[in-house]
Amino acid sequence: MYKEALQKKLRFKTNKGMITTEDLFDLSLQNLNTLAIMLDKKISEAPKKSFIEELPAEENDDELRFSIVKDVINIKLKARKDNIDKAQINARNKRIAELIAKKEDEALENKSIEELRAMIQN
Repeated sequence: MYKEALQKKLRFKTNKGMITTEDLFDLSLQNLNTLAIMLDKKISEAPKKSFIEELPAEENDDELRFSIVKDVINIKLKARKDNIDKAQINARNKRIAELIAKKEDEALENKSIEELRAMIQN
């Protein structure tokens, strides 16, 4: 679908003007959602389609635009989820490292003076 959009030099009408398919990735999820709603409304308000005749080019392009916007939204949602998952893993790993350091400190505190001196000499 992206290849078709590039070949057609498909543009998307936004509040920032006409943008390219590549520019969609620079939009926020909220702006993409607004664009998807607008395209969905435009498609649903179009005259009823014929199942035996080909759609006008503009209607085909709107369907393509809508599919692309939905795909970009899904890509961005997955990236956001992956970033959240990564942040949670990093926070967990940090907490584990803190606990390890605490237990190492406790283990040292429980050693006798002789054991500690021996550790310094080695």
